[in-house]
Amino acid sequence: MNPIRTLLGVVLLGALAGCGSSSMDSGAATTEGEHIDFSRNTSFDGNVLTVDVGSGDAILKLNTLRDAIATEEYRPPIPNHSGRSWVLRNAAHDSTSLVYALVSWDNDDPTDYLAAGWWVHVLQEDPDPANIQRAIFIDGPEIDPAHPPTMPVTGQARYTGSAGGVVQYVYGADWGDLAGAFALGEYTATMTAVADFGSGTITGCLGCVGDILPERRHLAGVYEDVLGIDLPDRLAPVAGYEIRFAPTAYNADGSFESTEARVTHPTRTITEAEGFWGGSFSNVDDPSGHPRLVSGFSDAEFLEEDGSEVLLWGIFNVLSEAMTPP
Repeated sequence: MNPIRTLLGVVLLGALAGCGSSSMDSGAATTEGEHIDFSRNTSFDGNVLTVDVGSGDAILKLNTLRDAIATEEYRPPIPNHSGRSWVLRNAAHDSTSLVYALVSWDNDDPTDYLAAGWWVHVLQEDPDPANIQRAIFIDGPEIDPAHPPTMPVTGQARYTGSAGGVVQYVYGADWGDLAGAFALGEYTATMTAVADFGSGTITGCLGCVGDILPERRHLAGVYEDVLGIDLPDRLAPVAGYEIRFAPTAYNADGSFESTEARVTHPTRTITEAEGFWGGSFSNVDDPSGHPRLVSGFSDAEFLEEDGSEVLLWGIFNVLSEAMTPP
């Protein structure tokens, strides 16, 4: 399968489901491919968020006190939680970095937080979109692998929440004059999951509840303002796709990863598909004694009979039924 990721420059967290004190102190950051790096990449003291940008020995720390260029309130669905989003920008001597971060925290203990979003790092000497560094991330104490959950051994739990990311669509022959053109933007969707604690597995679906919806928000600004590249205004026709992730065994620490995925559409014929999902269960229980959320990453890349090529790359955070009002 020919990769169609070369135009993919950055990923957006379209919506953060209900992350009031949730997650990944491990900082689960990931770029492309079928692997999650569970190393920590943020810190938050209730006022200042710091995000690590880069990898290895070349880490640049951006924070909301020094680097914020925009901020908005965010209203989390969990009671007694508050939230805010930031756009951070750093123009160093040899590079430009941009971060979008959404943070939710417990009002009584703001160090109990979830941060999620994306970053992009562009070297001045090599601004080619195919070569820029980028990552999506979730981070916070609730899914810190250093403090794993005690997983239930019986029963089931259902989870629902928000997902979002980048979508790229290359139009095939069925699209007439658009054949060969591409759309690049964000998407938002609902992710659903079912954990079967007796079998030690979790299944999921992106787009089974409601449609995957295309958007054009932050991504165009990254290309146009940071890279000087104009993107087309068209939105990717992604409504109707469903990405189903097969039962995936989770580890004793509540983490999981799998490449077993199936893509369907009511009218489009998919001839080849690859998918990935993975993440972690919360170490905080809901009122039923189950992990109250699951956070992670998902992507799907597929070809259609007419030659259309589709890529969805993003993040999700889903809450247990016991955490969401009826």
